[in-house]
Amino acid sequence: MSDRIVESNGLMTANIPPPYKNDTKYYLRLYYENTMTSTTEQRMVALFAIETWTGFLKRLRAKLDMKNIYGIKYLDVNGNFVIVKDQEDIDIAILVHGESAKDPCIGLDAWILLD
Repeated sequence: MSDRIVESNGLMTANIPPPYKNDTKYYLRLYYENTMTSTTEQRMVALFAIETWTGFLKRLRAKLDMKNIYGIKYLDVNGNFVIVKDQEDIDIAILVHGESAKDPCIGLDAWILLD
């Protein structure tokens, strides 16, 4: 039996509460290469605690009009890149960086991964 149930709108409900509040937002500062201008650009996006990785990825692709996004990566406290490509990866990122990512002035710096 699954602890999480994905609803048709891409959000999830939990039989067992996750380690963060369901109304919490986490902020990501995403960097990506603009192929039209050959410059690195950034966008701030919110990740809702009740949102699934699949739902977030779908929303991110639509927001940036980039259908080839397959994940993101961020720097951990040791200066190593950590790749996020599924629900477990994003859950761990939130657990590790959750407090600083709640502040929109700080957020979590991440880079978009493209196919």
